[in-house]
Formats: sequence, structure tokens, C-alpha cells
Amino acid sequence: MKMSKKMGARVFQAALSTAVLAACMGARYQSANFVVDTADPKLAVQIAKAAEKLRHDLAIGWLGAAISDWPQACTITVHVDPQLEAGGATTSVYNHGEVFVWRMTIQGPVERIFDSVLPHEITHAIFASHFRQQLPRWADEGGATNVELACQKAKYREMLLKGLRSGRGIDFDRMFAMTEYRADMMPLYTQGYWLTSSFRQCTLF
Repeated sequence: MKMSKKMGARVFQAALSTAVLAACMGARYQSANFVVDTADPKLAVQIAKAAEKLRHDLAIGWLGAAISDWPQACTITVHVDPQLEAGGATTSVYNHGEVFVWRMTIQGPVERIFDSVLPHEITHAIFASHFRQQLPRWADEGGATNVELACQKAKYREMLLKGLRSGRGIDFDRMFAMTEYRADMMPLYTQGYWLTSSFRQCTLF
């Protein structure tokens, strides 16, 4: 079929617009348990593979055995930027002993995403899928911080000592009863890190 120059130009513009839109939307890659959304297709594959390996290895480390595939994949939205502070969030919904709506958002320099943020957030997901209820905040965050990079864990130990010396620490009775985060979250992270670190050493994790 012949196409006029005008029609050809419109088709070209439409194709270009579609390509630009696709580039803006980024790439998506799905593995057995994760759907990764990010700007770089190669990075999406790498993160999905790393997430699957971490899910397997960390489950064995914490629970003593690998866990079966989830019935619903966890969506991971990734924002890579060396200027962003490394961090993430994992959300899920608990209902009558079941866990739903897996969503994970991670950000920061690509190195920190792989060596600290991703292991941290996947630990949250493993705990949620195993216990099927929200863990106490100190245990959830303490366990997740224990799988971060060694230099990050050294920072937690340093911040723990500084916090206790400055009076920022949380009484353990209060901390054990906490079900929500408070404005000053670092004492919860550092004291939770210390407690779960002691647990890991006792169980030879």
C-alpha cells in the first residue's frame, strides 16, 4: 500500500512518540517472584536475578530452609541515582493469616542498591511471608539491617553508642511494645540491629 508523505510523516511521528513514551516508562522484567520496573532493561534483569538469589539465600539463613514461590509476584520499583540517599520501603497487607499486595520501592546509587538496600527490603518480605503478620518493628528492622554491607553495620554500631550516650535510646519495655515508627527512627534501627545481631551469633547464622 502506498503512503503519502503527509501520512508517512504522521506515522513516523506516532512511532517516535511511542518510542519516547516507552523510554520514559522504562523497562519491566519478571522472574518467578519479582516484577522489576526501572529505566534500564539490563539493570531490571540484574536486579530480578539478584532478588531471587537473595530471597533463596536469606530464607535459608534466617529460617533454615528455602521458601516456596509466592503466589503473587512482588513488584520492585527502582530509582537509580548516585545523588539519592540509599533506602527503600516494602509494603504488604495482612488478612486472616494471608499476605497480599507485595510492593517494594528502592533507590540510591546502584552499588548500594545491590549490597544493602535490596537485601534489607527482601528480608522484610521473607519475614512477612513466613510469619504472615507484622513483626514488632524492632525485630523487622533489626533483622533487615543485619544483612546490609559491613560498613553500614559498623555505622549502626557507632550510632547505637552515640545514641545511648546522648540519651536518645529507647527503653526496651517501650521498644518491644512499639507497633509503629516514631519520628526519631534511628534508635529503633540501631537497638534492633544489636538485638538481632546477638540472635544471629547465638544461632550461628
